[in-house]
Amino acid sequence: MAFVLPWAMNGRPAPVTASGPDDAPPAADGSATWANTLLAHRSSNEHSSSGNRVDDLWAHKNSHLWLYTNNLNNDGGLAGNGNHYFTRDHRIAVVRPHCTEGTCSAYTTDWSAVSQITAPGDVNGDGHPDLVTVENDHLWLFLGSTVTGQLSEAHEIGTASWNGYTITSPGDTNSDGHPNLWARNKNSGVIYDFPFGTDGLGIGTAMTNSAFTSADRPLLASPGDADGDGIADLYTITDDRELWANMGTAPDASGYRLGVHHIASAGVLWKTVTNIA
Repeated sequence: MAFVLPWAMNGRPAPVTASGPDDAPPAADGSATWANTLLAHRSSNEHSSSGNRVDDLWAHKNSHLWLYTNNLNNDGGLAGNGNHYFTRDHRIAVVRPHCTEGTCSAYTTDWSAVSQITAPGDVNGDGHPDLVTVENDHLWLFLGSTVTGQLSEAHEIGTASWNGYTITSPGDTNSDGHPNLWARNKNSGVIYDFPFGTDGLGIGTAMTNSAFTSADRPLLASPGDADGDGIADLYTITDDRELWANMGTAPDASGYRLGVHHIASAGVLWKTVTNIA
């Protein structure tokens, strides 16, 4: 089962079923389950891949990448699609685009090397939502296109060591008109904030202490600004299977920009969750 989590102003989620298990991408054995599917979602400031500005869902599984168009943009809306946001009737297989910048000799011809995905929004300012992946230690930016569910080209934006990081998309954290990328060093637990230019990744700056190791907080994602204060926030699932929130703050004397954690939810749901995005 996949869930949408509308965030209340107190930072606490209220889960809503977004998609049923039968709508999940097929596994290698032909079964359908959302477990262990890589997920990403974010529209551009202008529109999603499928139309109006609501999030579509990128889903990677079994060496395939799919785009689920949001049923808010589809015929029948939610009511005509089982009251689910993402259904297999509105699922598009994403064709792997050509590599046009970077070490194209390291670029695979299919999606089999993907280990992480995140949707930063519109990186290059063309109005189309883009996608970022980690593949074989490299970081790749895939530019969106005018065709729903298809990407126009691939650019290498990071050349080494990205397997050691967990990436997530907080939105535009420095008000420069471009989205940013957060990257958590899995071993040190430090989270870095990387600015995007029109087509590349800038220098990362540490924005936390070492409290976010992958051992202590296996799953991590930013919903953007969840509490309406204009600052991006972070949610993690701990090794005890609780959902913790670290709300964004103005930088302190060390430059850290996440507040102290609080337990957003300790419900049984989080003991079964395999991914958050």
